[in-house]
Amino acid sequence: MDKLQKAFLLMMRSTIPGETVAARDAVMRLAQFEGRDAYALAIALVDGLEAKEEKPSTREMAQRCWAMFLDGAYLSEKEQKFVGDMINWRKPSEKQTAWLGTIYARMRGGQKWIAFMIFTRRS
Repeated sequence: MDKLQKAFLLMMRSTIPGETVAARDAVMRLAQFEGRDAYALAIALVDGLEAKEEKPSTREMAQRCWAMFLDGAYLSEKEQKFVGDMINWRKPSEKQTAWLGTIYARMRGGQKWIAFMIFTRRS
């Protein structure tokens, strides 16, 4: 995850007004450094949301589950161990893949975000 993604997530997830504004400013600085403006970010967000998502591999699902867990999503102790093992597992069985898929779907379902972003244009 690059700096722009981290700053964007901080901006979207923060509940502290000053932290949100600071994160928004960081997002804009990083975007401008990469030659983008608020409009380019908005277009990229909409295009990304509209893009058809491919089914991730079991390793990618496990990594995403672990990232969501580290970000505060719930995993039982048994699920934590299982997901951690699946990150390095080469050939999971059908049963393991099904269980990971169930965990992944549950965790993604808890992430239904509707992002309302207001970018101020600096003069």
